[in-house]
Amino acid sequence: MVSNVDLVTQAPYADLCWAACATMVLRHLRLVVDLPDVVTATYGHFVDQTAWPQDVYMTIYKLNCLYLSRAQLIAEGDTVGSVWVGNWLAADWPLQPYIRWNDGTGYHTIILGGVYADGRVRVLDPASGEDAIHTFEDMMQAYQQGSLEGLWYDIGFTKRALTFSQGPVENEGSAND
Repeated sequence: MVSNVDLVTQAPYADLCWAACATMVLRHLRLVVDLPDVVTATYGHFVDQTAWPQDVYMTIYKLNCLYLSRAQLIAEGDTVGSVWVGNWLAADWPLQPYIRWNDGTGYHTIILGGVYADGRVRVLDPASGEDAIHTFEDMMQAYQQGSLEGLWYDIGFTKRALTFSQGPVENEGSAND
């Protein structure tokens, strides 16, 4: 498995999955940050509320960051989509899925921090504190509790060589935990 992403939990906060995930990604990029640093950089003070991760990466930390919608991933077909995700993870570039819960309570974000030879992915969930292994299909269904709405990828200082045939989608929305 390829990975050098360490789990950061959002506990005891309810709405800071985005900040915990950003902390994981920023540390992966060798920036020295903690969850409170990310929240304070985003809002000017510490507050337990949601934020849109793409804005945090691009506006606050001046990083490259692209968003791929569920429709784009599905349009590639299950095999191509899972291979694409696996290729990014195998290149040691974490991905950040955006999940909508089935019960309508909101949204959540996690980190995919590695891929195994059989295609299963390492999932780091800041809300549950779990560092677990899931299939690509399970991840697309948010462990049977929701659905993947999209994912942030190519988060870093420069654009990388791996591409997706449909291209990125810029999304101006705001996430809710």
